[in-house]
Amino acid sequence: MQIRLLNKKIGDNNPVFIIAEIGINHNGDPALASKMIGEAARAGADAVKFQIVNPDESYAKDTLSYQIFKKTRLTFDALKKLKDEAASKDVIFFATAGDLTSLDMMMELGVPLIKISSGCMTNFLLIRKAARTKVPIILSTGMSYLSEVKETIFELEKNGAKDIVLSHCVSTYPAAYEEINLNSMVTLKSLFRYPVGYSDHTEGTLASCAAVAIGAKVIEKHFTLNKKFKGPDHRFSADPKELKQLVEDIRNIEKVMGSEVKRPTKTE
Repeated sequence: MQIRLLNKKIGDNNPVFIIAEIGINHNGDPALASKMIGEAARAGADAVKFQIVNPDESYAKDTLSYQIFKKTRLTFDALKKLKDEAASKDVIFFATAGDLTSLDMMMELGVPLIKISSGCMTNFLLIRKAARTKVPIILSTGMSYLSEVKETIFELEKNGAKDIVLSHCVSTYPAAYEEINLNSMVTLKSLFRYPVGYSDHTEGTLASCAAVAIGAKVIEKHFTLNKKFKGPDHRFSADPKELKQLVEDIRNIEKVMGSEVKRPTKTE
């Protein structure tokens, strides 16, 4: 199966779709977000992903999460400018929708792709509304049992979604190698007809490279300009140098994987 996103394609026989997840690492500063888009483009990322969350709809006001997302929330106008800037650099702009209002904002922005986070995977009000947009969806599957993945896919398909990427994820920050279980991607690929991907919360880029070697067609890696910035995600995010190296490594892995045909090479 292949999914078309503007001038890109996701699926078999296509290059791995590499996402620099800016998330909330812009710390609520549009100027910093703009700089991050430029660095992601220079590193060779195909897309940048933001998190759009209305804290008043998503969290109790006395929680740390409410405070974080209240502080880092960007306005519609700021997001529109960032989307235009990404387009000028041939990078796809999209976002995770944290709630129904945020999904409405994304549709007003005209994003070509929707991300459903692991935490919202069984939020069927959001799932059904996202499916009805007919916009391609990346479904993150952290914290989930296979039965929950099946149930969510059923809801997506029943409500009109046709273009879906199933993204394996371990929802700890950072995630330990012993818990990554990349082989579950093989299970997802064998049971469903959709492309599979990997959302990487480990420190470093080894897990992303390993995921590509066993079939990931989408890699999503948290991105920051400086690991020492204040904020919950900076420490385990890739900086510009690491992201550039990750892109180069993925493109080289695609070369070395070759085909399933066993025969001598021309140079042999």
